[in-house]
Amino acid sequence: MPKAYSMELRKRVIEACDQGQPIAQVAKRFTVSESFVEKLPQRRRESGTREPKPHAGGR
Repeated sequence: MPKAYSMELRKRVIEACDQGQPIAQVAKRFTVSESFVEKLPQRRRESGTREPKPHAGGR
């Protein structure tokens, strides 16, 4: 199972988004998916945190 992205990476991605950089450019710069870049600021707005969600169960 893949590990969650580090808090430092999350912080840097959000800072880049806050500076108005395009999602595709941020994703390429930090080698993450565009959907991660889109969802991270949204998660910060909704829950007030950039921490990963807890594991939902499964294997």
